Amino acid sequence: MRYFFTLLFVLTSIYVQAQSKHFQISGTLMASDVNEPLEAATVYLQRIQDSTLVAYGITDAKGNFEIEGKTADPQLNIFMSYLGYKTYAKVIEIASDPIHLQTMRLETEDNTLQEVIIKAAAPITFKKDTLEYNVKSFKTKKDANVEDVLKVLPGVEIDEDGIITVNGVEVDNVLVNGKSFFGDDPSIATKNLTKDIIKKIQIVDTKTKAQAFAGETGDQENKTINLTIEEDKNKGHFGRVSAAGGTDNRYETSGIYNRFNDTKRVSVLAGTNNINAPGFSNAELNDTFGGRGSRDYGSGSGNGIITSKNVGANYTSSPSKHKEFNADYFYARSDSDQENKTDKEIFLPDSKYYTSSVSTNLKTNQSHKANIYYETDLDSTLLLTIRPRFQANESESRYLSDEKSFNEEKVLSNQSISQINSNSESQQFSTDLGATKRIGKKGSYVRFNLGANVSNSDSDKYLKSQTNYFGDSPSDEVRNQHEDGKQSGQEISSSLRFRLPLIENKLTLDLEYDYQSNLSKSKLFTYDFDDSTNEYSDFNFDQSTDFENENIVATPEVELRYRGDKWYFRTEVGYDFIELSSKDALRPELNFSQDFTQIKLGTTLGYRVRSKMEMRLQYRLRNQAPSISQLQPYVDISNPLHIVMGNPALEMTQNHRIHARYNSTNYNKGFGFFGFVNLNVLDNNVVQKSVIDEDYVKTTTYVNVDGSYNLSMMMNASKKVKLDSISNIKFIVGLRPSLNRSVNFNNDVQYTNTVRALGPTVGAVYEISDIVEVETYYSAQFSRANYSIDSFDDNAFTIHNLRINTATYLPKGLEWRNNINFNYNSNISDGFQKSAWFWNSTLSYSVLNDTGYVTLKAYDLLNQNTNARRIVNQDYIQDSESNVLQQYFLLGFSWKFNSLGAKS
Repeated sequence: MRYFFTLLFVLTSIYVQAQSKHFQISGTLMASDVNEPLEAATVYLQRIQDSTLVAYGITDAKGNFEIEGKTADPQLNIFMSYLGYKTYAKVIEIASDPIHLQTMRLETEDNTLQEVIIKAAAPITFKKDTLEYNVKSFKTKKDANVEDVLKVLPGVEIDEDGIITVNGVEVDNVLVNGKSFFGDDPSIATKNLTKDIIKKIQIVDTKTKAQAFAGETGDQENKTINLTIEEDKNKGHFGRVSAAGGTDNRYETSGIYNRFNDTKRVSVLAGTNNINAPGFSNAELNDTFGGRGSRDYGSGSGNGIITSKNVGANYTSSPSKHKEFNADYFYARSDSDQENKTDKEIFLPDSKYYTSSVSTNLKTNQSHKANIYYETDLDSTLLLTIRPRFQANESESRYLSDEKSFNEEKVLSNQSISQINSNSESQQFSTDLGATKRIGKKGSYVRFNLGANVSNSDSDKYLKSQTNYFGDSPSDEVRNQHEDGKQSGQEISSSLRFRLPLIENKLTLDLEYDYQSNLSKSKLFTYDFDDSTNEYSDFNFDQSTDFENENIVATPEVELRYRGDKWYFRTEVGYDFIELSSKDALRPELNFSQDFTQIKLGTTLGYRVRSKMEMRLQYRLRNQAPSISQLQPYVDISNPLHIVMGNPALEMTQNHRIHARYNSTNYNKGFGFFGFVNLNVLDNNVVQKSVIDEDYVKTTTYVNVDGSYNLSMMMNASKKVKLDSISNIKFIVGLRPSLNRSVNFNNDVQYTNTVRALGPTVGAVYEISDIVEVETYYSAQFSRANYSIDSFDDNAFTIHNLRINTATYLPKGLEWRNNINFNYNSNISDGFQKSAWFWNSTLSYSVLNDTGYVTLKAYDLLNQNTNARRIVNQDYIQDSESNVLQQYFLLGFSWKFNSLGAKS
């Protein structure tokens, strides 16, 4: 069967290509009213029979365009489209020789165009800072969801972890008709909304409602996707339910229901499974085993066995264009069973030693989350927003561990066996209030934000442990304790921002003041077991704490912004005033208060051609004060093998960041490139300073060091080649070099650790529409670590990864998908699995007029799943491994329903 499918799509491809004719069409587009070239206009070709998009191109700064492709049709419709002008269309004869069209002049919308006009939507449209895709212009499988559509859009990439990027910039928000859809998880919208209800996909720089109201530019570090639903399909209901059961008692069920009614929207979802899936993002066929690709499953790196239950609801209403209300609620429960094994080789200046540990952890977590968002325009110049949030958590855990230390000759030095039973409850309430007032008509505004956060938690922990020290002076330490913990926090934050336009719509001056106050109380009372009373009644002073900590940060800031048609510039100067204080009710002599002050800077220079490229150069100085726990002189002996104490003499860390970025997209040639260089230099970096005694008990404090930096680069290029009217191939090449230098201590000896790494990536995606898709990616990681201490051995290792994804859609109604991963780590120590093939497969068949799907899923077909990994970090090498899901098979059924628009 497999060879039959392979032969079938190869022969089909050869036949179609043999009938296709190569074409090359060029020309120039001008604006008739101003007699100037039209840059970023869209020129596209469609089949006459069914309006299928064949090829498209974007005009350059001189209005020139060139389109290449293949087609078996003798004639095609050509369209020329630009915002504010009437779309021009005509039928052209396809020839093998290059076709050069005469200069075309588009008339404005107010004029009557004499040529024949055929109504059609351009595949790509540029509207100021918005990139807009017409969904119908991009061919996908008929039951595609939004994620399927995103994968075929030029400039858009979705990696194996489900992270979406546009020209190398990460997408952090997905909206539906400009409104949030189930909070901040973009995957809920992209995986559960289907292509047939979406009209356009718009991509813009991320901005808040208040920023949009004030006319500000967005955050150029992140992108937002807005899904626009067809106007006639914004009323009705749609959704999906699915259930599956299989071997080893594995199961999954999930469902989502959506009710749209113009200005109102209700969504409900629920799911439960014991296959480590989130529960409500795993229903579409392309998402074979839930979650976000190999982050959880594709590479076999999942940790433990997790059973999940989830329920959620979302309500959105816009009673008028000046008001919006959004509320959602989530309940989630997870029961996890984790077994871990870790071996570590630790280097000392004149020797080394080893540790080995095994542990099990049975844990249950439950959480309730509720969010409300309300905004209103009191008038055309004043916007008010409020967002209260509530969260409650409960957890129970039973933890068992056995840890051993060995000297250089592998002789046992100490051993610690412990059992911990704990439970905790926490509640958190927060609210944000915002007011934005526009002043005049030149872009001036004032904005005020006020936030409050109140939290509270209680915990109980019962600990039994026995630590044995061997060697010249053997000793034992036995603990049987109860820890009663109580924590609370109150946080107030506020900001005031005023914008003064210096040159309307171009140059602005911003004045801002930020203030944040965080007061936290932490009480941990430890009681030893009293054998005479058979109760935990002996107060252990040394292991008990009663802290009250306060952190106050105030930052005045001045910012100058310039934004032209192509160039933009931003520079900011601020000053951080930080006050840290701590009171210890049990040890008043450890009370301290410390102030930190430091300038903060930032400058960004950029150049952007919306249809082609963007480059940006940025410098930023940011400050990081030591945490209160790093400053506290309290000695923490809760872990008898690792004692920690703070250092009140620590200074603030300064991070100098230089970032350069470049991306370019040639829509005519199907070529895209993005790359960046990022350098971070740390002054007064806070690092651990540890001393290890003859029993291998570690005592750690913190100190400041200079000389740490990290340099990282990334380059990625892709080229899409259209082979004919139904098939194409996309090539991807990437390179990621890095250099990291850290300054550390080992038994009071300061040393440097320099790690050089190089990560190449190559890939190819081949597709015959409605027949087959094949994705192949290979990546490697070549690393080498060098130490300034002669007794430390330099080390080098290589990691290889091969990923193959296939989808076959023949015969009709049948879909077969495979996800194959191969991992190899050359430096994994003996006793851990160095390589593994990880293969998942799904076979599905559509029924009930393509509204139902019967699926057979096979997880880890070769039964080689592993998450063994090695970490090389400063002065140790660590190998770890944990239990993971093993091979199973699932048989399930999924049903989709839709009554939106005309279907209702």
